[in-house]
Amino acid sequence: MEWTPLTIFIFLFSGTAGVLAYGLLKRPVWMWYLGWWMFYLFAIYFGDGFIAMFTHMRDTKDLAMSLLWLVGGFLIWIVGVRWWSKNRHQFGRSTDAQKGK
Repeated sequence: MEWTPLTIFIFLFSGTAGVLAYGLLKRPVWMWYLGWWMFYLFAIYFGDGFIAMFTHMRDTKDLAMSLLWLVGGFLIWIVGVRWWSKNRHQFGRSTDAQKGK
């Protein structure tokens, strides 16, 4: 069997999704820190996309699309980061303690 880039991507994506699903279900402390790492990568992704679009723009429409990309990514990112930072207390405790039992 030949490993195509798509096959490798599917395996890596499945593994990442599995780790994140387990981490969000059990909520260990490492998941909170991994979440910050994911937000960091998300910010890099949107920043890189903005820079790529900004440097290759040909007209005002391209400028508007690159700014829309940046603002849209920032709005999604800031909502997630605010929620993540306010819910630190839910990580590192048992499931019963999280539910208030």
